[in-house]
Amino acid sequence: MTVRPIQLFGAFLHVDDTRDAAAAERPGAAADPHADLRFALAAIAAVCRPDRRAGHLRRAVPEGAVASVPALLRLQRAADHAGGAGADRRGDDLEPPGDGDRRRLRDLRVAAQPARPPRRAGMAQPRQCQRAEDQAGNGDHRHLVDPSAADLHRSRQPRRSRQSGWLHRDRCDVADHHPHRVHPVGDRHRLGRPDLESGNRRSQGARRTLMRLTHAVALAVGVAVAASVAFGASVARAADPGFTRFVAELWPEAREAGVSRATFDAVTAGLEPDYKLPDLILPGRPKTGAPRQAEFVQVPADYLKEARIESLAAHGRTLMQRYRPTLDAIERKFGVPATVVLAIWGRETDYGRYKLPYDAVRVMATQAYVGRRKDQYRTEFILAMKIIGEGAVTRQEMRSSWAGATGLTQFLPSEYYKHGVDFDGDGRVDIWHSVPDALASAAQQLVNKGWQSGLRWAYEVKAPTRADCTEGVPEVTKPIGQWLREGFALARPDRLSAAEREQLTSLLQPEGIYGPAFLTTKNYFVIKEYNFSDLYVLFVGHLADRMTDPRPFATPWSATKQLRTTDVEAMQRGLERLGIYRDKIDGKAGMLTRAALGAYQKRAGLQVDCWPSEAVLRSIQAAR
Repeated sequence: MTVRPIQLFGAFLHVDDTRDAAAAERPGAAADPHADLRFALAAIAAVCRPDRRAGHLRRAVPEGAVASVPALLRLQRAADHAGGAGADRRGDDLEPPGDGDRRRLRDLRVAAQPARPPRRAGMAQPRQCQRAEDQAGNGDHRHLVDPSAADLHRSRQPRRSRQSGWLHRDRCDVADHHPHRVHPVGDRHRLGRPDLESGNRRSQGARRTLMRLTHAVALAVGVAVAASVAFGASVARAADPGFTRFVAELWPEAREAGVSRATFDAVTAGLEPDYKLPDLILPGRPKTGAPRQAEFVQVPADYLKEARIESLAAHGRTLMQRYRPTLDAIERKFGVPATVVLAIWGRETDYGRYKLPYDAVRVMATQAYVGRRKDQYRTEFILAMKIIGEGAVTRQEMRSSWAGATGLTQFLPSEYYKHGVDFDGDGRVDIWHSVPDALASAAQQLVNKGWQSGLRWAYEVKAPTRADCTEGVPEVTKPIGQWLREGFALARPDRLSAAEREQLTSLLQPEGIYGPAFLTTKNYFVIKEYNFSDLYVLFVGHLADRMTDPRPFATPWSATKQLRTTDVEAMQRGLERLGIYRDKIDGKAGMLTRAALGAYQKRAGLQVDCWPSEAVLRSIQAAR
């Protein structure tokens, strides 16, 4: 057998991945300093060892189990099932090493030999030479399903390959004369032309020596690679000196914030950075940037899927009945409709059914260390330790999004202290397990950011063909009555009160001139402070409406393609260069970006649709 170093290295990587997956299931657990060495040695032990005969494999196989072969050694399978290896062992992975039909020989069963004591169970031993009549009798009889046993005991004459003329001389193997010529690696003679057989016999010793030497070299390389992987990984995980110093230096600030020394030590023990997170700035690497959140890279039709909204609305109606007393109490106290807080819960965590994937403490520590917003997350990390020290949630239960938002309604630790409400009266604010606390805290956050009781979030309208989409910015506000006089029409035949007609609103056209249009109120922008995305607010607002009104949007969404984030960034830079755009470069085609795009289209004499496209991007890049 030739064991290549790359196979050993692949085996170590496979074991390392297994270890990482196991560690991910125990967030915050202290690292075992000897785990890597044990894994590396286990990987070496798992590699098949050569028998005395060149090309022969020996592997330990449990009694009665399927003797499977690791994926890395599929090209070196062995059909080495001895008569004394144990009764009813199955060899389901046999296939020829290179010649003949490559179909697998299935369901090979080996019966134990009653005439001699069985060898140690669990180790497949080399076949011993037996006569064909012994194999057909009570001895080492292989029961083959296809073909029949009689077909396998035909004349044992040497056969010449049609393609190469090489002579196949196999010994002591019941499958030697199988019609498909299945030849286990360990029991196949060296192939050679008849006139070279004597030369082959003289070189057998040299070949054995070469095989032993090859195995020794491969094993040595494997040990070296294993040691490098094991100890290198241990050092990388256990001791990032900069991160360790950074965490230790936070103790004075944590103490001032009210974190005890015992809590600080317990939370930070074995804490490691997670450099796979987005939105990091790592030395020597390009800035990862924020991930492509669905709110900013999907077209509205994909983000606001009708089936998804209807499913959440149906479950929301069920929850509305289940928590009716709590929701009524929240609405009386905060003035936020039950449907709105339920819609936030549904959008954020699928009503608690979505399990947040990240360790919140690790996320905030990493973001504080190498994130784009270090100062913000420095505070969030310390406050997270304070929350744990106060017993509101355990270290293991504090799970979060990649950005550190945690709980049923997704709060950062600072938001927890600003807006958290103990609505169930148990003496603590628990947004992780208490539905009343989580919903009341969401309502309190909206109120603290300016929610106005009795005011709708938006009105869907139909825009006239002459409407100016560049007016779709928060700074341009008009009473609803004036928008109606300019040709806009309510999408629903709702009757507005006099107070509503005087309500100031802003125009929102998420797809430019192509899709639905909305007149948004101040409460629209309050929800937007919960998540700064127009599509997020549309999702929450429309989901809240659907819990009491089953009608979908009156105007269907029409855009089928959205520019990539990098293209939108290029567009924003081009508009900034031309003096039209003055907001941040973030690759998100929000209200200000769409309005600036429409202004450029006016200047360039293009169709004004306020929708980013490749044609408009090329025009902006060529403009001077």
